[in-house]
Amino acid sequence: MSQGRLLASGIPGATFVQLESPNHVLLEHEPAWRHFCDAVLDFTGLGAATRTDDALAGLTARERTALQLLCEGRSNAQIAWTLGIAEKTVRNHVSGLYRKLGVRSRAEAIVRALGPG
Repeated sequence: MSQGRLLASGIPGATFVQLESPNHVLLEHEPAWRHFCDAVLDFTGLGAATRTDDALAGLTARERTALQLLCEGRSNAQIAWTLGIAEKTVRNHVSGLYRKLGVRSRAEAIVRALGPG
């Protein structure tokens, strides 16, 4: 924790944000994932005040719902259960929305969805 505070103090405009996790690398299914995403978006200027729906323009209703659940940190299995569809179908929706958003990962999709188009 002290190394994190030291690192943050050397970055202009940065603040140290402590996240609760049993892991050295935060995993997207952990409760702290959303806090992490919000902190990164706020630091980069893409926080709640500047978020838009532009990234969602070309998505189907099902893809939008899957993306919303993905942004909440849900796994493909959790999304499938919530939507009452097969996990393979979720993978297809996620692949489709990655292609439409022009991203390659969950993290990029979240940033694209929550940031300006």
